[in-house]
Amino acid sequence: MEKMQKLESVIKDVSQVKGDFFYYNKGILVSPQVVDSINYSGVRVLTTQYQDGIFLNGRLVAVIYEAPFYKVIFNTSVIDIGLFNGICVFGDKVFCFYENKCLVLDTISGEIKTVNITAPSPIVHAYQISPYLFALITSPPTTIYIYSLVDAGNIANTVNGGSITLPSYSYATFSHPKTNIKLVRRNNYLYLTGDGATVELDLDVKDLVYLRTVQSFSHKVNPFYDLELQGLDFIRETLNFYLFYNTLNNSYLWISKGDGSYFFSTNTIYLTNEYALSFGDAVDSSKVYKFSHIFSTALNDIPIERTLFVKFKREGLGGIYINFKETTSLTVGRMGVLSRFLQATSYYAYTLHANRNYYKTSLKGEEFIIGINTNHAVRMEEPKVW
Repeated sequence: MEKMQKLESVIKDVSQVKGDFFYYNKGILVSPQVVDSINYSGVRVLTTQYQDGIFLNGRLVAVIYEAPFYKVIFNTSVIDIGLFNGICVFGDKVFCFYENKCLVLDTISGEIKTVNITAPSPIVHAYQISPYLFALITSPPTTIYIYSLVDAGNIANTVNGGSITLPSYSYATFSHPKTNIKLVRRNNYLYLTGDGATVELDLDVKDLVYLRTVQSFSHKVNPFYDLELQGLDFIRETLNFYLFYNTLNNSYLWISKGDGSYFFSTNTIYLTNEYALSFGDAVDSSKVYKFSHIFSTALNDIPIERTLFVKFKREGLGGIYINFKETTSLTVGRMGVLSRFLQATSYYAYTLHANRNYYKTSLKGEEFIIGINTNHAVRMEEPKVW
């Protein structure tokens, strides 16, 4: 009881955490059960190259940047494209916009077609607003055109190599920004961002679609300024995540749309909250892993290396409290504790057991790192210390 009264959480904010195949939400850390994997030979995707993608109907779609070219990976096909503008998904089809063209990928049949867009032009950005709306932005002048699911269907029904003109339901023109133009959505507001300007927009969908300017700024405004204060640099919005670079520990943070879970990665690319892309069986390969967030002995439990590191400061460390709520193995893995005091460092290792909670350390120090390494699915409370 005395220990329990003195327990203190070590996760003050998510910038203190890094890892792979772990996510965090409301005080709970989860490494989901890996139930399936697919290896893609000849396809090597790094986190630094990844732009956007999805795993749909058993097919991988990923847009990567290998300077100076953009490439679309569609299962085993690699397609070179020009300047990438954005990606949308409607039904079973993925629409990859580049230059003034659209690459239409059918995830059921595997068909690939290219459609030329004659108007609007020139397209500099494409953005999926909702399951039934998308936007195309042209510049100059900077104009947002709003389109519906019907227009996506018209693009998909155009013959390979054909052309289409898209009449817009609604549009709005702005004097700025003029370069590096993007749309980002947060808290039901759209942010038109770019070099030197930001416009905050409210989208009103009734009989018509209205874009209302809430406020504008003559400088670039980060919609995620609260996370920026923690040392998280916003990189881009993908179909299913907001992607950040953690400047404090050289890693990545993926915030899941919808439930707001924080997914951690150094080498892992999260396509959805059920599929991730990471290194494959060979140097020139990648592998898609399928997750299950509900653990079950009836499902496969593929052993893969999962890591979690939490850095925190305090004067001395009496011990660590680890509460495993659920695991797929009684011997969970290993825990390492790194202690730093002035110029000295010390390291201690422990075997983690599902039925053991207290790990006494009695360490001197000013800064500590707790590292957890496991090959099994884990659901646990965030680590606490005394």
